[in-house]
Amino acid sequence: MAAILKCLVIICRNYDNVLLVASCDFVKQAITIAQAVLSKLYNQTEQSSEPDFTAEKVVDFVKLVLHFLECLYDHYLVWRKRLKG
Repeated sequence: MAAILKCLVIICRNYDNVLLVASCDFVKQAITIAQAVLSKLYNQTEQSSEPDFTAEKVVDFVKLVLHFLECLYDHYLVWRKRLKG
């Protein structure tokens, strides 16, 4: 899924492709997978002291989902520029 999201981020860099990608189910599926991964990590950390998969990979995947959403809904990175000042 991470490789697909990386490809979608590259595709969405062309503004003409944003509407096509947004009209597909990629957004819903990416959010569902990120939610499932985060809830699994949360449940594993509650039950045991060590999770089965590393938290770094989970954080990287969630950052990738957020970057994909940013490319779709804030194509010109207005919020990022505003935060930097």
